[in-house]
Amino acid sequence: MSAKAQAIPPVAGPGAPLHLPLAATQPDAATLAALATDWQETWQGDVRHVEVVRDVPDPRFTVIVIAYRSKEFLFKCLDCVRASPLPAGVTLELIVADCGGIDGLRPGLRERCDRILTLTPDIGLNPARNASLAHARGDIVALLDDDGEVEADYIGKVLRYFDDPAILALRGRIVFKDHRYFTTLASHY
Repeated sequence: MSAKAQAIPPVAGPGAPLHLPLAATQPDAATLAALATDWQETWQGDVRHVEVVRDVPDPRFTVIVIAYRSKEFLFKCLDCVRASPLPAGVTLELIVADCGGIDGLRPGLRERCDRILTLTPDIGLNPARNASLAHARGDIVALLDDDGEVEADYIGKVLRYFDDPAILALRGRIVFKDHRYFTTLASHY
């Protein structure tokens, strides 16, 4: 591949593979809209209900928290995200993807998030992420698990990386914290 941007092939309909070559420029708005529509159509069967708690106009940053049989640590995760200061002009959309087992937490969720997606029960982590991504409206999207916590300046740090047009994606580092379900598995990250 040359350093020049390559054309992005057209979308062939629901379920078509998404082939996005690395490019020095962003795809045009029509191509992005077609890709978003295809993604939504592909995963819409796994989203049972969307509850809009608060409408966030034109979010710049979306955080999706995947929740499955969560306990109170889900609230800690959401509170950490909400506590992260937003840079000037940045709006945050916070989505909880309910994969089952969190019905008792719903009243507390409505105080903390903007949307609640009810997904197919026991959908699995990666399909839950994919189905949830179809509902993210921010230019930048972060995926967190329900027992994760972020540093106080998380959003600002992430956004600074994306000031560089060569950055297309990031992966966070998992650091061990006292948690009864957490093992040394995270140490290899």
